[in-house]
Amino acid sequence: MFFVMDAKGILWKKLYTERSVVERVNGDLKENMKLNQITHYKTEVVEVELLLIQLAYNAKRYAVQRLNRQKMGKEKAT
Repeated sequence: MFFVMDAKGILWKKLYTERSVVERVNGDLKENMKLNQITHYKTEVVEVELLLIQLAYNAKRYAVQRLNRQKMGKEKAT
């Protein structure tokens, strides 16, 4: 039996959602953190650079979330 799915099916929506999340992160890295090019050719060096970029991105997001939580806590207390 052969199943045909239209182009806008469930699988397409799932893949689109996953891709759009990744593209938002890539866009943020390129636009706000000025990471347009990686100029290394050795795999190990590129891997280390990408891990450092991920660490910095996650630390930035964590700091923003923590500051927002503190701000919301102060607003509720007053």
